[in-house]
Amino acid sequence: MKETNNNMIAILKLVLTSSLLAVGGTLFPFLFLFFPVLFTTEAIKQGIVRVMATFLGVCVIFGLVLSPGAGVILFALFGPLIMTLDYCIRSRQNVDVTMVASSLILLASIVFVLYISGTLASIQDGSLVEALLANQKALLEATDFEPGQVSDLLANARVALNFFHSMLPSIILLTALLIVYVSYSLTGRRLLAQGELIKQPSSFIFFSHPRQPIFFGFVTVLALYLLGTLSALEVELIQNNLLFTLTALISFQGLSVVAYYLTRWIKVRLVRSILLVVVFLIPGIQMGLAFLGLIDQVFNLRRLPGQRR
Repeated sequence: MKETNNNMIAILKLVLTSSLLAVGGTLFPFLFLFFPVLFTTEAIKQGIVRVMATFLGVCVIFGLVLSPGAGVILFALFGPLIMTLDYCIRSRQNVDVTMVASSLILLASIVFVLYISGTLASIQDGSLVEALLANQKALLEATDFEPGQVSDLLANARVALNFFHSMLPSIILLTALLIVYVSYSLTGRRLLAQGELIKQPSSFIFFSHPRQPIFFGFVTVLALYLLGTLSALEVELIQNNLLFTLTALISFQGLSVVAYYLTRWIKVRLVRSILLVVVFLIPGIQMGLAFLGLIDQVFNLRRLPGQRR
């Protein structure tokens, strides 16, 4: 009886917390990063059927508060991810297998949501870029900028939006990987705090990519470059997206190296966190982080035991 009451209290807390998080996410979208963590943690403890029924209820509430479409999108986006993480954790799958499977599922969910919302079509025909530029133009014209300045700013905005448009496949993939990494890691930490140990990603300061996929990725970029140079095939877009993805992944490892040494040298966590954010926000630092991550791939700068091949 006591266990049943505790489970009901946990479910009610889950409904309240996730509902507030979902509503808060409409103002601060980064809050949705933590959404799957709540349900995956509870699913491991109470079972996936009960928790998915609760998740469906939360999506219905969200749809009633905001709009029916928003509720459908929330369920379509995170429902499959929660079920995939629950299955992989329960069946004690390898961390890499869990990351890959969950990322592919979330990637498919993101594409599906973009499709049913009509966003994918507007991206493909370029109308989204034009609409964003029109909004930007209206905002600039409402200010005190000179016509020449407005033209220059709009030209820069068009370049940035066209780059975003061409790199969208890699951006979506990286977004899926980040959401899964955060969800998987925080789920593991929460369960550990509650006395349950699962297979989970290592702490961020020890983060490292397997060497073989990264090496294969860069070889593929080189092969695509040579193929585009020596033939009439249009492979530049694929090559650029792959290179952008690899650079971002290696930069993430480089940031992990920085975090590792900050942890060794600076004992105050708040100071470390601020410095890490400052390092990440320095203009042009991404290439430096990518170089650092690549060096760590080759020479294992942190001397991590059994760094993955």
